[in-house]
Amino acid sequence: MNIQTSSSDLYDQLETCITQDDLDGALAVLEDLCRKHSDQAAPWEIRGLLEATAGRPNSAIHYFKRARQYAPLEVWSVRTMALQYVALNQVSIAIETLHSLGMSGQLETSGIRMLSTDLINLGAPELSAEIINNAINQRPDDPLLWHELSAVQSILGKPASVCLQSAEKAIMLSPTTTEFRVTAASILIRMDHLQTAYDLVCHVVTPNRIELDCACCLWRLICLFDTFEDLPRMAVCYERLTLVEAAHSQN
Repeated sequence: MNIQTSSSDLYDQLETCITQDDLDGALAVLEDLCRKHSDQAAPWEIRGLLEATAGRPNSAIHYFKRARQYAPLEVWSVRTMALQYVALNQVSIAIETLHSLGMSGQLETSGIRMLSTDLINLGAPELSAEIINNAINQRPDDPLLWHELSAVQSILGKPASVCLQSAEKAIMLSPTTTEFRVTAASILIRMDHLQTAYDLVCHVVTPNRIELDCACCLWRLICLFDTFEDLPRMAVCYERLTLVEAAHSQN
């Protein structure tokens, strides 16, 4: 007597395989799920994600397209599919896919920033600026978006004063975020406004305390405090930098 495995059991097996990093086992289970539910998006979409993980971009794109016949793909799947086109040297399709996703209004701030980085890495910073500006139009009080815009404006070669305006907007919305002030200070240094840069970061960096996990930003602060011979603030930045680099080396 042939007893077929139920869909719930198959999904349980799939979860177990994924938890155990058993990629081959997961794909074998998905073969059954796709056969059993050929008109449902979920098994095809998961199969696309796993094929991408396995480093098979052609197969991943095939299964994503199959899933898309039955339902819209999840945001992460769309991005993953775009990156598969990059792996196949079809960069223009990847850029178009990422840009469309960024303009769709479906993403949270973290997703917009991630796509912004993707587009910059693919040589399309102007499209990165477009999706950030579109998100800012929807969420004008989000400081992270203004900070991201400042960085992209710098990459695009916009005047320092323009980049500074965006960074200052981020600071206005979140005055205690150290990273925003470091960005603005870096721009001010480019404009030869050293004293203003120093005063700006002294509001959030004391001789005893700094809240910052970006090694690059910490080095910038160290250089700035060195210029003003502010040894206590240099010391606290060095101490923090040591902790950040130690944590990074363990990951």
